[in-house]
Amino acid sequence: MEKKTFIIPVGLVGLYAVLLVISGIIVQLLSLNSSNSKTFASVIINFVICTLFLWLNKKYIRVKIDFKFTFSFFKRHIILATVLAIITILIVIGNVKNLPLALMVSLQAGIVEEVICRGIISKYIYNDLNKVEEKRRIWISAISSGLAFGMLHFINLFRQGLLPTINQVIAATAIGMFLGVIYLVYKNLFGTIFIHFLNDFWIIAVTGTITEQDSGTIAMIISSVLYWIILGFIAWRIIKKKVA
Repeated sequence: MEKKTFIIPVGLVGLYAVLLVISGIIVQLLSLNSSNSKTFASVIINFVICTLFLWLNKKYIRVKIDFKFTFSFFKRHIILATVLAIITILIVIGNVKNLPLALMVSLQAGIVEEVICRGIISKYIYNDLNKVEEKRRIWISAISSGLAFGMLHFINLFRQGLLPTINQVIAATAIGMFLGVIYLVYKNLFGTIFIHFLNDFWIIAVTGTITEQDSGTIAMIISSVLYWIILGFIAWRIIKKKVA
């Protein structure tokens, strides 16, 4: 494993972070009246950023993004699919007024962040580690891209406090690692987009905001540890069961 394996991913993460900050500045300069208008403008700009990254990938990086529009995973896991559907329906019924915000932000985050952080970055690291044993190759790629994904959330300091942001960074790192494992094992970005969308949709629909709330240091530590234990265990089981 060489340093060059991570040079391009670090550069891509840095570029993405800069573009996100610039997009926030642009939205503020537009002087839009409502928060929904600002969110919509931010979503559109983020899809433009995603298009830029897809162009960079096609032109220079040349990573094949695995994508199949299929729900075969959920067909094989009917109980899980049923539980997710029930939770989603209950959240929708109980939080109708928050649905426009939840849908806009969750679709954008699910698609744009997965394309960049899993589709391009984790796959690039994975491809460059072609001489590494498969299980270790997946772990290194997933954890590295998860760390990159988590660090990106430090830009949220522009709109919220330090402790909530740190909590978000830790949770996002765990989620990013988990989604990296899902993508590299099942070779389908649609699955990670769908999971990412559901995760953000549930949170935003219930809270009605994209800003992390300060729940206190103890609660933050407990939630962070639980994220890592639960998602880490599931990721470990998937790799152990699916990877030879």
